Amino acid sequence: NPITVDVNGAINGANITLTVITESENLKKLTANFKVSDKATLKIGTKIQESGSTVNDFTNPVTYTVTAEDGTTQDYKVTVTAKPYVIEVKNDTIFFRGEINPKSGKEFKEVFNDNKQAVKKVLVNSPGGEVVSGIGIGEVIFDNGLDIEVEEFCFSSCANYMFPAAKNKVIQKNAIVGWHGSLHQDFILARLEGITEEEYSRRELTNSFTKAGLTGTDLNKEINDGLAYNTANRKVENDFYKKIGVDRKLPIFGLAEQVKQKKGGFTFSLEDMKKFKINNITYLGGGEYYTELSDTHPIKQGIFLMKVEQAELDNFKVE
Repeated sequence: NPITVDVNGAINGANITLTVITESENLKKLTANFKVSDKATLKIGTKIQESGSTVNDFTNPVTYTVTAEDGTTQDYKVTVTAKPYVIEVKNDTIFFRGEINPKSGKEFKEVFNDNKQAVKKVLVNSPGGEVVSGIGIGEVIFDNGLDIEVEEFCFSSCANYMFPAAKNKVIQKNAIVGWHGSLHQDFILARLEGITEEEYSRRELTNSFTKAGLTGTDLNKEINDGLAYNTANRKVENDFYKKIGVDRKLPIFGLAEQVKQKKGGFTFSLEDMKKFKINNITYLGGGEYYTELSDTHPIKQGIFLMKVEQAELDNFKVE
């Protein structure tokens, strides 16, 4: 499912340099949005470019050729650099854009501690990432009574741990908060297949590490380490949700329906978020959160709106 990425750039004559907040491997499949004159065309080599739909590999610099109505041409060299995350402070706000991982989690804490007296809010745009790092950021947010504002999307570990930990939560117009599981998800997914949780977890880890090229002793070690990581950190996750007063069913309640609909994740209405004890939420759009988004919105295409009946939530079992 497509994910919007943050882009910062500069234009120097016919040279355009861009910094994209994403993993380096994603440079192989970026889609650009642009505008040219009505009767002009834009090409890379001989391939005509369509704004918002043509996918290109930006691992190396790419040259765009604009052909005007009179046949004259102009080349523009576009160089794109990937950064997994950016953390910076402006006035009373920490801006967190990009992946949650051990390095960004550590840097977030350091930046906050260096600006502790000034910072009151986190502005976030993140696809998520590693669990323990997400919990660590969430604890900083909760312990210091910080607010959070979602700029475009807050998904996975961002939605699991950063968003619910905040004192006040703001979702900007057309932004989405989305979930697709947690460290407890294997219990739910195994039950759907009628197998044990250990069977499911071992199979998924085996598939993942095999695709990464591991075999033999190395493969077995990574599988066992992965199982141990999940077991040890489920308690960390449980303790975190207890600390912030949020129902730990939040990131897994929609999993069965997610599998059924073959979607990448789910979200809830603001009223249904409250059923998980997520309060103080404001949506800045003119209409209703999520439902006012266009069906062509790139994130909405992969995320569905999960309905929550209180009785079903009460009877929903977690390991």
